Amino acid sequence: MKKTLSFVMLGFFASTLIASLDPDLPPPKIPIREPTPVRGFPIDDVTLRGQIFDFIDNIWLSRQTSEDLLLGIQGIAKEGGVTHERMTKMLENIVREGMRELETAEYDSTEYWEAISKVVEPIQMLSVFHGPNTVKLLTDCARFGKAGRTVAMMSYVHIVGAVEAIPLLAEVLIGEIVEKSGKDLNPHRGALFDILQKSAQKLTSEKKDDDALKVYIFFISLAIMECEPNAAAKLDRILCAGLPDYATSFDREKAIGKFADLPMNTDYFKNIRDEIRKVPANKRRDYGKQPLRIPKESEKEIKIMLPPPR
Repeated sequence: MKKTLSFVMLGFFASTLIASLDPDLPPPKIPIREPTPVRGFPIDDVTLRGQIFDFIDNIWLSRQTSEDLLLGIQGIAKEGGVTHERMTKMLENIVREGMRELETAEYDSTEYWEAISKVVEPIQMLSVFHGPNTVKLLTDCARFGKAGRTVAMMSYVHIVGAVEAIPLLAEVLIGEIVEKSGKDLNPHRGALFDILQKSAQKLTSEKKDDDALKVYIFFISLAIMECEPNAAAKLDRILCAGLPDYATSFDREKAIGKFADLPMNTDYFKNIRDEIRKVPANKRRDYGKQPLRIPKESEKEIKIMLPPPR
C-alpha cells in the first residue's frame, strides 16, 4: 500500500473526528491513484484488499463523510460479489494487522501512519460488517489499542446497543480519566457522546424510558468524573436536554461545581452553580441514587484541566 505520510495523517485525523472536512479549505494536492483492477467475479482477496485501501485513500480526497465511508464499503461488497461474512473477515484481519504493526512501529514514522490507516477506517466499517468475533476485537481495540479507541467504542455501540455498551464505555472512559488524571485525554470523545445521546433519544422515542435513563445516568457518572471543561460543558448540555430535572439537580451541582471556583476565563460554571443553589433542596433531584453498575471512583485525585489563557 503506497501512501504518502501526509495523506495517511489526513485520513486518520479526519476519520477520528467523524465529521465532514471543512469545505472552505482547498483540497489536498495529492493525486488519486488508479483503482485496483477487478479480476473475476466474485473478486479475489487480493483485489478486495486493494479496493478497500483505494477507497480509504480516495474518500478523504473527495471530502466525504463517515456515512459515505460506510455506504462505499457496502457498495464495494455488492459490486464485487463479496459476502457479508467474507468482508467482515477481511476487515477484521486488516485491523489485527494494523494493531500488531502499531506495537513495534516508531511513533510518527511512515510505518506508524501506515498501521494507523489499517485500524481507524476499517474499524468504522465493522459497524456495518460484523460477525461473531467482531465484538471481541472491538473490545480489545477499545481497551488496549494504541489508536482507534474512540471509533472502536462507536462501532461497539452500533453493534451491541448503548445500554449493553455501558460497562465497556465506563471501564475505558472513566478509567482513562482516573489513569491519566486529566492529561492527554482523547480529544474526540465528543463524537462518542453524540452517538450515545442519539441512542438515548431513540430509546425515549420508542418508549423505552428505563433504558434511556440508564444511558443518561451513565452520562451523569461521566460528568461527575470529567476534568476537561469543554467536555464537561458538552455533557451538561446533553443532560439538561435529556433529563428535565437535571438542570437543578444535586448531580449537576456536583458535576460543574469543581470548575466553578477555578481561575478560568469564563463565569459559565460559576453562574450555573449559583443558580442551582437558589432552588430549595426539597425541590431538587438526586440521580446519584439511581442504581447503575459502573467502576468505583478511584480515590486518586482527579486534576482539573484548565483551558489555555486567551
